[in-house]
Amino acid sequence: MSRKRAEQMATSKRSGKNTVSSVLRRDYQLLILCLPGLLYLAVFEYAPIWGVQIAFKDFTFGSTIWNARWVGAENFIRFVTYPYFWRLMSNTLMIAVVLLLIPFPITIIFALVTNATRLKRFKRFYQTVVYAPHFISAVVLVGIITVFTSPRTGIINILLARFGIAPIFFLGTPGWFLPILTSSHVWQQCGWASILYLATLTSVPPELYESAMIDGASRWQRVKFIDIPAIVPTMVIILILRLGQLLSLNWQTILLMQNNLNIRTSEVVQTFVYKTGILRGDFSYAAAAGLFVAVINLILIVGANSAARALRQQALW
Repeated sequence: MSRKRAEQMATSKRSGKNTVSSVLRRDYQLLILCLPGLLYLAVFEYAPIWGVQIAFKDFTFGSTIWNARWVGAENFIRFVTYPYFWRLMSNTLMIAVVLLLIPFPITIIFALVTNATRLKRFKRFYQTVVYAPHFISAVVLVGIITVFTSPRTGIINILLARFGIAPIFFLGTPGWFLPILTSSHVWQQCGWASILYLATLTSVPPELYESAMIDGASRWQRVKFIDIPAIVPTMVIILILRLGQLLSLNWQTILLMQNNLNIRTSEVVQTFVYKTGILRGDFSYAAAAGLFVAVINLILIVGANSAARALRQQALW
């Protein structure tokens, strides 16, 4: 920190004032660094909000957002009264809850195991193995799933045949869709998601571990009484953020795994929005369905944040 900046901060603290002009003069360099991020948010996150109004209009090709006919809540009523509405919502909620509850503890275990590993070479190898799947695209991921689960040439069915078990068409069986999706999600994302926890663990003072070892604490006791309490604040924040995106599923993978045989359990709101908006051109109806889920996500994140603040006095805002 420069001497001039320190003097400015001390002057502001003594005066008890923190006006906009004083902040601009004092932190202008930091504010300039924030400009690219703010510009990105303004162009790609906030500006598109203007288009949400098509959910309340009858928007078609050849028309614009401004001259499209206003229909109010008609698209929302149409979506709620859709014959398969409850199936869509139940599938979406089921997949979302499973993808939240199962990967969440596995991610924490990845971080704890990585932090506890003392052999640097093995640690680097382990991190490479668990981080690499994150960079695989949805198309490649589903291709790998197909190679493993194909009823004729799949590795799993070849092994089953060795034990005299009849081949199973995994992707064509509705009951197998969720287990396959969950296991592939854990393999692809949990290692990468553990980085935030690992960053928190690396900030724990080494003196705590040294003191615990002097007192005779075992490795499990050090994890239980040092590591886990250290990552609890991070766990709370990540859980709140995940709840805010609970119903926003990774629909690309789901869509690529989907077929006519498993459609009963694989059709979710996001795939419905894609088919309705992109394939059928019913943009207003698709926008209404997407906005419906977005409002639910907003309610969830506000509720989770309020609960976290009430229980732990720690939240996003």
